[in-house]
Amino acid sequence: MPDVRGETGGEVQRGTLSVMLTSVYESRKDAPLVAGLIALHAPKAEVIVDTTYGGGRFWTREVIGIDRNPQRAHTICADYTMLPFRDASVDVLAFDPPHIPDSGKPRQKAMGEQYTIVWGQHSIEQTMWGFVWEAVRVLKKNGIVIAKLSDQVERGKKRWQCRQFANMCEEAGLTVCDRCIKVRPRPMCQPWTTQRHVWNRHSEFIVVRKGKC
Repeated sequence: MPDVRGETGGEVQRGTLSVMLTSVYESRKDAPLVAGLIALHAPKAEVIVDTTYGGGRFWTREVIGIDRNPQRAHTICADYTMLPFRDASVDVLAFDPPHIPDSGKPRQKAMGEQYTIVWGQHSIEQTMWGFVWEAVRVLKKNGIVIAKLSDQVERGKKRWQCRQFANMCEEAGLTVCDRCIKVRPRPMCQPWTTQRHVWNRHSEFIVVRKGKC
């Protein structure tokens, strides 16, 4: 397994954050928030794995980057429901799963490939469960998950993905320790023709620990 250490040898002192963390974070960028959450909740982390690496927008440091798409995998091509790591070997897992429900064939190929559960395959809930059980297996004692999630509307009905994920983690024996709401300057999508729910322009970063907070 690759040996990936923090830029300061894994010793990131509490209080030396690139951003002052509050419960609401307003920015397009994820990396400063992720760095702050690691400094706050896992300052001595050495083995950091991004299980949904994609374009690497979480990072300004070197990490083990996993993606099931070989063109987007930074280090290893693998699925986050079958992580190629031994038990109790990882300090931090980052998780940014597809946010858009399986509501039919994606209208736009690029959005479908990056943000949608592929049409006709597993649901978001099924894939989240697969990740949660892998997190229980591969995290070291007191290791953490940093998950980026977003509630969605599917067929006119609200889907509470953030709450579902937190409940799954608690049921699996993990502890939900912290939450930060990231607000975008504007929503990613075009306005609806008919509005039935408030227009979502935020996501949640949830910190979960294998142990007590």
